[in-house]
Amino acid sequence: MTFGDVVRDHRRRLGLSQADLAAATGIATRSIRNLESGRVDHPRQSTVRLLADAFGLTGADRVGFVGTAAAPSQLPRPPAAFAGRAGTLDRLRTLLTTDAVAVITGAGGVGKTTLAVRLAHDIQERFPDGQLYVDLHGFGPADAALAPEDVLADFLVALGEPRDGVPGATAGRIALYRSRLAGRRVLVVLDNARDAAQVRPLLPAGDGCRAIVTSRDRLTGLVATEAATPVPLDVLSPDDARELLSRRLGAGRLAVEPGAVAHIVERCDRLPLALAVVAARARAEPGTALADLAEELRDPLDALDAGDAAANVRSVLFWSYRSLPQAARSVFQMIGLHPGASVDVYALANMAGMSAAETRRALGELARLHLVQPRPGHRFGMHDLLRTYAAETAREALSPTQVDAAVDRLLDFYQHTVTVTYGDYFIGRVETRRGCAPPRVPVPESTPAVVWAQAERANLVATITYAAGHGRFRYAHVTAAPFSAWLNTRGLSADCLAVTAAAVQAARADGDVLAQAIAIGDLAGTLMRFGRYAETLERGEESLRLLRAAGATRDEARMLGNLAEVYFVVGDVRRARQSAEEALRLADVLQDSFMEALARMRLAVQHRERGDLDGALTHARTALEVFTPHTVEQVRAELFMVRGTVHLRRGELGLARSDLLRAQSRLRAAGQLGGTLGWTLMYLARLTRLEGAPHAAAPHLGAALEVAGSVDDPELRAAVLTERALQRHETGETEAGIADAEMALAIATSVGHPRQQMLAHRALGEMHASGRLRGVHLAAARELTSALGARLVPARTPDQRNRQNGWPTGSR
Repeated sequence: MTFGDVVRDHRRRLGLSQADLAAATGIATRSIRNLESGRVDHPRQSTVRLLADAFGLTGADRVGFVGTAAAPSQLPRPPAAFAGRAGTLDRLRTLLTTDAVAVITGAGGVGKTTLAVRLAHDIQERFPDGQLYVDLHGFGPADAALAPEDVLADFLVALGEPRDGVPGATAGRIALYRSRLAGRRVLVVLDNARDAAQVRPLLPAGDGCRAIVTSRDRLTGLVATEAATPVPLDVLSPDDARELLSRRLGAGRLAVEPGAVAHIVERCDRLPLALAVVAARARAEPGTALADLAEELRDPLDALDAGDAAANVRSVLFWSYRSLPQAARSVFQMIGLHPGASVDVYALANMAGMSAAETRRALGELARLHLVQPRPGHRFGMHDLLRTYAAETAREALSPTQVDAAVDRLLDFYQHTVTVTYGDYFIGRVETRRGCAPPRVPVPESTPAVVWAQAERANLVATITYAAGHGRFRYAHVTAAPFSAWLNTRGLSADCLAVTAAAVQAARADGDVLAQAIAIGDLAGTLMRFGRYAETLERGEESLRLLRAAGATRDEARMLGNLAEVYFVVGDVRRARQSAEEALRLADVLQDSFMEALARMRLAVQHRERGDLDGALTHARTALEVFTPHTVEQVRAELFMVRGTVHLRRGELGLARSDLLRAQSRLRAAGQLGGTLGWTLMYLARLTRLEGAPHAAAPHLGAALEVAGSVDDPELRAAVLTERALQRHETGETEAGIADAEMALAIATSVGHPRQQMLAHRALGEMHASGRLRGVHLAAARELTSALGARLVPARTPDQRNRQNGWPTGSR
């Protein structure tokens, strides 16, 4: 049954026409029609969520509905000329009818991936709920191995989870992954694993799921603890090796020169990778006798990987490399020097000093000889043995100066493109001061920035980290500044932490005081999102001292504003006010409207919490007025959100809804899925509840919790849980509400967030209608309120709360 069939069945169950369903969801009638007719196979996740809401689906029914829409099919194409391994393949097919995990192990180049992909295609019909595949890069470059938490995020998205609903914590991702696979039949292929620790979180737990794992490592820990069945793989038998050549070259050509075939099989050590490279060369040169090719293999070089069965692989690769035209050799070398796992044409063209067209032709030549692997999105990768060899050839063929120049061209390309792509996210801060000339081969303007950004994200993290550790200090900290700002808007906190930490290391090594100040400040902002407030203050105050020493007044104003927010969060009201007012004073001196808007936004929040709603509204309105010339949608959206919360506290619910919806629409339109969206959704839920519709607040709260999990923001999570507690209390689910508030209190206490502790205590006091616990929680709330200088609104009935605004909000 297709997803369209499921939609039609649910619609008819409810007695709805297509027009009725369109009206209920906001989806165009034509889109509904296209879904049901099958013209749209994979609807957007937002569309699926809207349909599930309209159909009233919850629990397992909702999971199944979402899963039907997003059954992943990620397997690579089946091997074109698979040969041999018949007995092993039969064993694996049988094994996976009962065993949950098969581990195919063996030397590099022995054919593990080819066998795993062939097997997966053979049995994929057993798994109608989808097939997941990932190359874990376990034995590629040292920094290329994929982290399990990153793979989990991608798998969850493939299984239908919205990107902004993926939890930030690894444990949360594992739990959600297993939940999504429960009751489903999904095949998971984990290729090129480094060790058991990399694999274990990715194994499916459902009875109907199976996993195929490949690795050079024996993964004995996995076999011992996960009941995985090992299937060791050796080189091909002589007959299977000849069959592989026959499949690729034709039996007739082999029959003419049986002696040469025997020599090729022997000198390739019956290793599939080596045989495939030789066969590709032979096909490319049909007029060359196999005896001549065998003769070229006579002089073996050292093995690429001592201890592998591939003792002569290096000689085979050298022989194939030597036959390449110079342009293809150059591109081959550049792939070996690139720090990332897969690359695009433009990065390689700049490294090699070639045009994009020349680079594409060279990549075509390499692909023809099986020396690169085309990947989705017009990208190219390499088998890790080939990558190792490519790096060796580059360092042998090029002088150290030439190698450095190629790497520098790559770094310049990334720096320039990052500055152009992410420049809007860097506004309001010192611009990238160490600019470089435009690259020789830029990314085409027709390529959407967000597409390039997503495709290159892993490469940029790897390249910045590489640069910080290999003497390219200026590149690392200059490129990190705008890139980390973009990562922040996407809620990609783990990547942001890696990038900002590398930037601090590089700036210190570079001896650039201003760069240190900016990088340390960016690191402080990242630490805050993890709830590490003591470290945030330590780093933020260090950044402020350095900025003052460097005379960077504009960045000083920005950092004062950031510190004002942190002081406010931890309850240091006096320093929060002083910092925000000093930031406003500097903005006035500089005549900088952007900095003025940010300072006034923080002051609006502080006035709001003190109960000075007139002062809060004045600051919020002025902030939006002076910000008008700028175009950073996230900041503009946050200003609307803050003004909306002031209206909310004033009981001006219509104005509050207008501002909050403006904030939400701007954030979604700009693809900003970070914490600001989560806060906006939480306040929309509060507004909806105060309007007398607590049941209608639930979708906003669910979406806000998804964002909180995706960005791993403990403050936001605590705030949303407290709000959901009150919403559940008003809908008659008081026990569930108390559990939510207790969880919020535990989170706020664990990270040292007194304001969220106050709100959780306040909610618990209200939900405990009488008795000792009510008094304990209300007393704790009053004590915290006094310490914070906030205004605690007396408890009142739901009807009273619906007529006017509720109680102190969070720090936003």
